[in-house]
Amino acid sequence: MKSGAYTEIYTVTDSNGHSVSSSTLLNSQDLTSINSKANVTTDAPKAGQLTVPFDPASAFDSATNTDGSSGNLTNTNGAKITVTVLGKNGQVIPQNPDYTYSLTPNENYTVTYTAKNASGANVSTTTEVNVPNAIIDKTNLKSKTIVSTNVSTYNPVSDLTNVKNADGTDGSRSLLLNNNPIHVTITDENGKMLLDNQLTTDSSVRLTGGTYTVTYTGKDLLRNIVTTTTIVNVSDQTSLVSNSVNNNLKANQIYQPATEIIKDKNADGTDGSADKTNNQPVKIIITDENGKIIVANADSTYKLTAGAYLVTYQTTDSNGQNIITTTEMNIADLTSIVTKGTEQITDGEDFNPLIDLTSITNADGTTASATYINGKPVKVMISDKNGKVIYTGDINARIPAKKLPVGEYTVTYLVNNSNGNIVENTTTLIVQEKSIQTPPSTTDKTSLTSKKQDEITDGATYKPSDDFLTATDQVGNKLSSSDISVEITNSLGRIIWLDMANKVIPSNILSLGDYQVTYKYHDKTSVTLLKVLKKDPVSIQQPIDNNPKNPTNPKTNIEKNEKKNNTNLPQTGEQANIVISLIGIFITIEALLLRIFKKQQNNE
Repeated sequence: MKSGAYTEIYTVTDSNGHSVSSSTLLNSQDLTSINSKANVTTDAPKAGQLTVPFDPASAFDSATNTDGSSGNLTNTNGAKITVTVLGKNGQVIPQNPDYTYSLTPNENYTVTYTAKNASGANVSTTTEVNVPNAIIDKTNLKSKTIVSTNVSTYNPVSDLTNVKNADGTDGSRSLLLNNNPIHVTITDENGKMLLDNQLTTDSSVRLTGGTYTVTYTGKDLLRNIVTTTTIVNVSDQTSLVSNSVNNNLKANQIYQPATEIIKDKNADGTDGSADKTNNQPVKIIITDENGKIIVANADSTYKLTAGAYLVTYQTTDSNGQNIITTTEMNIADLTSIVTKGTEQITDGEDFNPLIDLTSITNADGTTASATYINGKPVKVMISDKNGKVIYTGDINARIPAKKLPVGEYTVTYLVNNSNGNIVENTTTLIVQEKSIQTPPSTTDKTSLTSKKQDEITDGATYKPSDDFLTATDQVGNKLSSSDISVEITNSLGRIIWLDMANKVIPSNILSLGDYQVTYKYHDKTSVTLLKVLKKDPVSIQQPIDNNPKNPTNPKTNIEKNEKKNNTNLPQTGEQANIVISLIGIFITIEALLLRIFKKQQNNE
């Protein structure tokens, strides 16, 4: 029943059929009610907090249903109590998904709780909500930013400059911040923890040379972390300095690395000796441009071949850390051989290669003998106009006349420098007829062409005949690749292969890089640019070259192959292989001469 006054009438019929009535007056009361706190103050916002969450349940007291039974926020008279939050300007504050409201600090809000009674009328109550401003916290913890000191015992208390509590009082004497201990850590430049404890007047640690980070940690009024940091630089006077570059040494000269050191200081600033720093031996390592360590002689001296070297001097400071200085060594090789430009002999004469030798110099600049240079014999190679090699041997051997019929030849004088690389010079040898006849005038139809460029993969063999296109002789006859000579030079201009175009070049001759393939027939030449590319994908990681650059005498992987491959001249002592090779060469030459002789007979 709704709230109000009601009359209850009871009626019966008597024996005569008359109605007899009686009535009762009823008064119905609706007991719906809501109670909330009149005023509520929320918590102050934390540091950095822009709003404060308000939960309506925190200000709600009680609710009563129409029939006098207890209700609550979620069910009063069968429905939720409606909550409305208004700002000081009457703006409605929206409800968050978690049923809270975000209120701005230093503002007042009106919260209205509303329910419906049995008659559908609103029953409500209000609460005034005050949101305080943030509390001013004067907590402050400061230390010096950077400190420089010598190796010594260090107490972090000495670098703490300000300890102020939240209420503004000083905490430096007690070493407490807001009644809480101050924590201190010290780490070295590698992150190793040297001290991790509460800060006291006894918090000391011995620091050796290096850079350290001292971190002080405390808490403010709201128990937020407060930190300050000091960088401590501890000086160690250990020093080792050598000449940066030495370009004066020549190949095969005696070298003493200690002569490069120009400054040697111990950790305490006193002078070190030539072989010791901080009472520890100075370690000396010499590496070549490929990273190979060079072994010293018994007297700790070195005899180095030409190239770029890195001399590394190493000692340790007070922490055991390495102190390193380096000297770049660029060693020149003066190996040279100079010959006449041309030489003429008459058909039937033996040829002595020594007659064309002008000068010869060892790697260290001294004059070599006519037959030996850098301790190795001088070699001679003679090839005809087609580039075909017809003789190889020592410079002091006479070449019999039968091997040199009338014609033009190239005499190549070959020596090895300090690294074993070939140094050469050439003389044009002309073998004249005893009676010179003037040949009939004919049109020269000699021609030679090859591909402009080609590419192969590292590790593959190479056939010069693949890049050879066409060639004709003087009368226009077509030539095959076996008639064409090939000379291959690396990016430094050094010859690494010399043979006929129909030969196959092994994979170990050509490493990564650019090469020039020169095809020759008489006075005609054609050039193909060959590029050796890296395999893709690469499954084996290549070694890292950390050696210094040598702008005056650069080396490449090609030269490494020159050292490994058969482009070097045969050395003294390789007797069996040399004899077999020479026999094979002589047999091949005689077979070719016989073939030419028969061909000439057929043409006649």
